Amino acid sequence: MRTKQKRKLTAIKTKELENKSSDDTKKQTHKRQRFDQKEKEEKIVPIVVDKEKLALNLLKNDKNYVLERIRKHHFSLCEITNYIDYLSDEVVGIQFLELVFDILVDYDVKIVSESENLSPSDWYAVESPVSTPISDDRCRELREDVQSFIYLFLEIQKYLKSNHITIITEIFEKYIFTSGTRYMQFLMFNFDPESVLIYFFSSIKRGHVLSEEMLGLVSSFIINRKLSDELLEKSIKVFFNLIKNFQGHSVFWTGLQFFLTIITKYHQFYDEYSDFILPLLQEKGCFLNKKIVNSFLKKFNHKPVKYFFKTSKGSIDRFFFDSLNITMIKDSFADELQLNKSTDSL
Repeated sequence: MRTKQKRKLTAIKTKELENKSSDDTKKQTHKRQRFDQKEKEEKIVPIVVDKEKLALNLLKNDKNYVLERIRKHHFSLCEITNYIDYLSDEVVGIQFLELVFDILVDYDVKIVSESENLSPSDWYAVESPVSTPISDDRCRELREDVQSFIYLFLEIQKYLKSNHITIITEIFEKYIFTSGTRYMQFLMFNFDPESVLIYFFSSIKRGHVLSEEMLGLVSSFIINRKLSDELLEKSIKVFFNLIKNFQGHSVFWTGLQFFLTIITKYHQFYDEYSDFILPLLQEKGCFLNKKIVNSFLKKFNHKPVKYFFKTSKGSIDRFFFDSLNITMIKDSFADELQLNKSTDSL
């Protein structure tokens, strides 16, 4: 009897254990299923990375970092020359060009200001392309600035010519008319001459607020820039017609004096315009710029004006360009320019 009850009790316990085991198994299975489901939901899908695009972004960010340091004047002019290849970069090229222009304007004023405090011999040593020993630290630093300045100009010149840039309005209005600059007008000589003349003539014709300054610049450009015979004749004729349209305005007398400097240089056009010029000089010559008027009259064997009055009409600069400096730059670095051309042709 006891054995039978014992067997029955054992069977019940076994059944309970089996049920419990089954329940545990079900719980574990359910738990595993929930875990698998959760893992499946949270599983990260791998992203396919475009390595070239990533590299380009990193490079762009690096260049932007450099540009920002240049913008904040953390680099010297000499250090900026190390990044001249940025000019040809499709992403940051224009930004770099604008930054360089801004910095060149600053250094332009700095160079002029510091040069005024030097003796002629010290300034010659600074500006000379031949590296001579300089003991003075300030002069040595200034020479480095001048050489870096001109190097950047030469590189910009090559860039502008190779890319055929003719949209020059913003560059002229932002940089060429900056006061206190000595080198910046040299920039004009890097552009296609016809594009420069079209820009100035069209701006003057529209009555630009800087028309008088533009007349001075374009006359200096015509005098100093080598032009074809056809373009020279055409530009002089357009200049003459422009100033005639300003008769009765102060701009007319400014333009007339600049026109005199042009005809004094290109005397072959004297006969064409003398009938217009001479009566005006007889009437108003004494109120104009003495050097300009008498240089013109002497050139064509007329009696000089003896007495001049100081007036606003005569208070103008004869030339807006430091032509001697432009010549110095071109002559001094002619060998380097020729070397660049030879290298490019290889």
